[in-house]
Amino acid sequence: MEIIEELRKEIDECDRVLMKTFEKRMELVMKILENKRKNNLPIFHAQREQEIMEKALRNINGEQYVQEAEQFLQGIMKLSRSIQSKNLFPYNIVLAGFMGTGKSTVGRDLSQKLEMRYVDTDAMIEERMGMTIKKIFKEYGEAYFRKLEEELVAEVSHLKNTIIFCGGGVVLKGQNVSNLKLNGRVILLQAEPENIYQRIKQDDTRPVLKDQMSLEGIENLLKQRNKAYSESADMVIQTDDKTVDEISTEIITKLYAMNQSFQQKEGKK
Repeated sequence: MEIIEELRKEIDECDRVLMKTFEKRMELVMKILENKRKNNLPIFHAQREQEIMEKALRNINGEQYVQEAEQFLQGIMKLSRSIQSKNLFPYNIVLAGFMGTGKSTVGRDLSQKLEMRYVDTDAMIEERMGMTIKKIFKEYGEAYFRKLEEELVAEVSHLKNTIIFCGGGVVLKGQNVSNLKLNGRVILLQAEPENIYQRIKQDDTRPVLKDQMSLEGIENLLKQRNKAYSESADMVIQTDDKTVDEISTEIITKLYAMNQSFQQKEGKK
């Protein structure tokens, strides 16, 4: 029993050292972030985490705990990204735009890169109603769906440090845009009609394109919506011929630049 107690004391000491080291690491992460801000350096380095992982794992003696050490380091790096994103983006990142422009795919990638939670307004409505949006349109009509959408947007707009990806019609209503901008930056994702058509032509879950699933139908609907889309946007990102990683990195970089510009303006007041 005495041996167990001694071992437990050693574990307690290990935990104490771990916590002190963790605290020191987080302080250094924030110092690096502040240095990048002052010197206008890029905030996101895709290769850095792999370099950290490889270098750190060289300190493990033998192979017994390599897998667990890798998982431990991954957890630390996720926390580092999370604390940085809370500092950089205390607001919501709102992805808006026409269907097929990549909102859901890009939103999930941003969530992983920044360790920010995400919400999908369409998915939330489907979950709460217990039916697809296509069925909601069919049984209750578009006006009923838009009312549900408006109520949900008002709700999620009170979140912070969250990625919100919206249905294609959300920003057509001024009140939705006003709510989303209370705690958020609206990022408009765009794509050429031909690319949108290629991405969604086999998708029969898009009720606003019912009987109009064609290039011409998409072009007509875009013409009706483009003014509202443009007026709602704090930033516009073209998604044609770009990978998801490229789009996400561009959003992070431009949001960071917007933050810098805002801080400089505030400093001059």
